[in-house]
Amino acid sequence: MSRFRRLEFDAQQPAGAKPTETRRVEYWLTQARGAREMGCYQAALRYYTRCLELDPKLHEGWLGQIQSLILADHLGEARTWGRKAIDVLKGGPDLLAALAQAELRLGRGSEAHGLISRAFEQPGESAYRWLVRGELFTVARLDREHSCFERAVALAKDWLLTLEVALALEYHEQYAAAHRYAVRSIQQSSDAPYAWLVRGRIELALGLREDARASLERAIELKPGYADALELLRRTNRSRFIQFLGRLWRGGQ
Repeated sequence: MSRFRRLEFDAQQPAGAKPTETRRVEYWLTQARGAREMGCYQAALRYYTRCLELDPKLHEGWLGQIQSLILADHLGEARTWGRKAIDVLKGGPDLLAALAQAELRLGRGSEAHGLISRAFEQPGESAYRWLVRGELFTVARLDREHSCFERAVALAKDWLLTLEVALALEYHEQYAAAHRYAVRSIQQSSDAPYAWLVRGRIELALGLREDARASLERAIELKPGYADALELLRRTNRSRFIQFLGRLWRGGQ
């Protein structure tokens, strides 16, 4: 809990932001979305915290905070904040799904299944609930995850959701399936550097080194100085990395 108390004071006003904008929940939600699009989950946490400072009962703020903790692999904190969110907001299907995802990754499968069942008992549906159900089926090896993930992608029509399906599959070392969704996320948004980074990382796990190099180089072209992509590319092959840096340098002359 203490880490989140610090987050309330750590979020800095982005350069160039107007003072009136920083007081708007919509502004901070946009910043949080942008951070998630780059895989910057610690920054996303700060922005969601800003939202909750302005509106302590904002569903999107609580849900985004829990999802960002899960994506950052802070699973114990995600479970704590999932329970707190459900208590503050008196439930909610996506909050139940978020807590289910945290419990699943903590190895508490029976608790996760109970929570996702409760989420689907409530009216309506959401892409995120289907994503979490697909992840549960992946872990349980029930051979029904594909239809769940496809339903999530169809509902969202959003490259980031598609990429987060890939991340869930990557987390459980289902690399071939993860690669398919990473490719699809790029088809939806070809200029997203984080999607290219994730694709390259999965290709390395699959042993597709040449494909991985191409993906990581594309990520760096889209975001010059992209530290995570540069480090991963360096590790694939040092000599080729040096050649790539030389091409970048010559191209800037």
